[in-house]
Amino acid sequence: MQEFQLYSNEQLFELLRCSDERAFTEIFFRYDKRIYKFIFKMVKDDNIATDITQEVFIKIWKKRELLVDIHNAEAYIFTIASNLTLNQIKKSLREAHIKEMLQTIQRQNNAYNADNTLLLHDSEALILDIVEALPPQQKRIYQLSREQGLNYNEISSTMKISSNTVRNHLVKALHTIRTRIEKQDQIILFLIFILSLY
Repeated sequence: MQEFQLYSNEQLFELLRCSDERAFTEIFFRYDKRIYKFIFKMVKDDNIATDITQEVFIKIWKKRELLVDIHNAEAYIFTIASNLTLNQIKKSLREAHIKEMLQTIQRQNNAYNADNTLLLHDSEALILDIVEALPPQQKRIYQLSREQGLNYNEISSTMKISSNTVRNHLVKALHTIRTRIEKQDQIILFLIFILSLY
């Protein structure tokens, strides 16, 4: 191995083109620490710098047959290191951007779900208030139908009234609820419009 220390980098590259493993080893020992320091200054991470340094020499070995007319071997090695490092930085930035996007989407989903929960709660409270204000028979029929799940015949039997009467009262109750909700929505939209003027 001693004789290779006297060779220039370009001479070692010529031997490397012929798959001379001893020439490759000499190149590695000449540059691995310098390449590592060069990369570490950019990435500030020991593991990443180590991985990229190894990748530099792997790439040199794999591309050894293409090392034709390299007049500045050192510049070639550092160019590979620079390109691989920049690729890693771009990849890290993309991953960070994707992670940030996912976190933003998650926060929006959480806020959306919270808004929906509040809206559902408000809607349920509004319906309960409307039902409480219904005439007694309509209220009772609505509760038996919607809250207890009874059909017309079962309500008819329970309340000792005809099925047609049950149906008519339920239709009126549902109409009242729907109308009140529509009015409520209009009031909310009106308030939003008024507030937007200030």
